[in-house]
Amino acid sequence: MKQKIFLILHVVLTAGAAALTAISSAMAYPLGNMGAIIFMSGAAILLELLLMLRKKDGILRDAALLLNVVLTTLCFCRVLTGRADLMGYVWFSDLEKGNSTAVNSLTLAAIALGGFLLGSVMNIVQGFWRTRG
Repeated sequence: MKQKIFLILHVVLTAGAAALTAISSAMAYPLGNMGAIIFMSGAAILLELLLMLRKKDGILRDAALLLNVVLTTLCFCRVLTGRADLMGYVWFSDLEKGNSTAVNSLTLAAIALGGFLLGSVMNIVQGFWRTRG
C-alpha cells in the first residue's frame, strides 16, 4: 500500500514539475531543452504506471526504478542548467529584480526543481522496499 501511494505521488510530482517548467519557460527566458524535459518526464511517468502493474520484486522492477531515478534526475539537471542564468540575474544581482515576470518564472522553476528532486529521492527510498507476492 505504501508503495502505491509513493508511485501515485511520484506521478503527480513529476507531471506537476513538468507543467511548472513548461509554464516557466513560456513566461520568460525560454528553455532550449524543453522538449527533452517533457519527453523524460513522460517516460518517467510511464515507468511509474508500469511499476504499479508489477506486483513482484525482481530485476525488472529494480531496473525500472533505477531508470526512473535517472530520468527525473536528468530533468532536475536540465531545468537547473536552463535556469542558472536567470538565478544569477534575479537572486544574485540587481539586473532583473524589478522584472516581475522574470521573478515569477524563476519561482515556478524553483518549485519544479523541488518536485523533480523530491521525486528522485522518493524513488531511491522506494527501491529499498520490497513487495509481497
